[in-house]
Amino acid sequence: PVGTKGSIKGLIVPQIEQTGCRLLLGNTYHLNNYPSGKKLSKIGGLRKMMAWPHNILTDSGGFQMYHYPSFVRLMRMESSSIIQKQMGNVPVPEDSVEAQMGIGADIIMMLDHVVSSTSDIKLQKEAMG
Repeated sequence: PVGTKGSIKGLIVPQIEQTGCRLLLGNTYHLNNYPSGKKLSKIGGLRKMMAWPHNILTDSGGFQMYHYPSFVRLMRMESSSIIQKQMGNVPVPEDSVEAQMGIGADIIMMLDHVVSSTSDIKLQKEAMG
């Protein structure tokens, strides 16, 4: 199940456990915007906030970075790291890992570069770099 903002809509933890699920996905971008990785860290992470006793997987926040261009003015790849001037709270790789650590993830995704198969070939090569 996906706990985008720290909850599974329509279910409580015991109901989720009854399904046999032992891994929850938390959305780093949304959780880092509110309440924030730092605040979650102070209270013991997403696990404590949700009373979720099992593992947590977090994504990198990269999907939002690449699919909501209104948040980003300039983005380019330079020596395997993303350099950007930003509008809003869009993570760079170090920010993404720090937020995921604050969330309390057991499995952390690296910042991804999402491109479509119909994207410009230069952009596809850049994403694989």
